[in-house]
Amino acid sequence: MPTIFVIGLGPGDWFSLPIGSHDLLQSGLPIVLRTKIHPVVEEMTRRGIAAASFDGLYDSIASFDALYLEMAEQLRERALQTGDFVYAVPGHPLIAEASVQHLLNMRDDKLNVIIQSGQSFIDPLCTALQLDPVDGLTLLDGTMLLPAQLQPRMHTFIAQVYSKQVASDVKLTLMEVYPEDFLVTVARAVGIPGAERLEQVPLF
Repeated sequence: MPTIFVIGLGPGDWFSLPIGSHDLLQSGLPIVLRTKIHPVVEEMTRRGIAAASFDGLYDSIASFDALYLEMAEQLRERALQTGDFVYAVPGHPLIAEASVQHLLNMRDDKLNVIIQSGQSFIDPLCTALQLDPVDGLTLLDGTMLLPAQLQPRMHTFIAQVYSKQVASDVKLTLMEVYPEDFLVTVARAVGIPGAERLEQVPLF
């Protein structure tokens, strides 16, 4: 039975990857990336580690749910046709990774999916902000944000804010609950030495 080994590339630092992920990336197994737009992929290229990616699909499929389902279907078909390989995604495989969830739903007696642990953006973001998530933390998807999900008494992380349009939609949704001068922290490249950026700005 073919196996897809799913690994997370973490926030972006090659040296922060678990040893098991390093081993899989350098095992000689074929590698498929959800996207090549990730700092770890740059390091893979420098080390001569080749990989295919799904970047070409992003402009061809209208909705993200359909996109991630198509990725999972192609991954399954590849495994059934060619055998074991590695599927690598940004961050942690089980945090904000719809393609992995679709893939897990496709497991059966013909396909094995093994999830390797990895570091999400949550740990380095908590470190950068110096906050303890046990105080209360809500993690939300910026592409599907609703006012009813917001809990002003808790720390709130909003992920997947990957474009100006998503950022605008997030701002408008937040303004239904928070005052327009409420200070929010915009975080980029957390956990990546030399690239990490935190900026506090008024919501408006």
